[in-house]
Amino acid sequence: MAGPMYFQWQNDILLKDIYPMRLVKLRDFLVFFKEADLWAEYKNKNISTLAADVKEYEEGMDYARTASFKQYASFKNYFMTKDARSFYINRTFA
Repeated sequence: MAGPMYFQWQNDILLKDIYPMRLVKLRDFLVFFKEADLWAEYKNKNISTLAADVKEYEEGMDYARTASFKQYASFKNYFMTKDARSFYINRTFA
């Protein structure tokens, strides 16, 4: 038997059935408060002193946009194919 459960979301069955978005909402909560902490940290700093950080952030965002667009194009190409069997004919499933 597993250890004692003090909250309903600690039960694996209830976690999957009742609380499927628990981890997603926890991540949203943490991102929100991290953003608030960053605002407080950078509030009194001059943007010209953060040029390297800004450049790194912009490059990261460009990379993320490019990766997202490539994934979108790949998915669109797959779903626009009239006969998708060719994607699966030579694949072996182990």
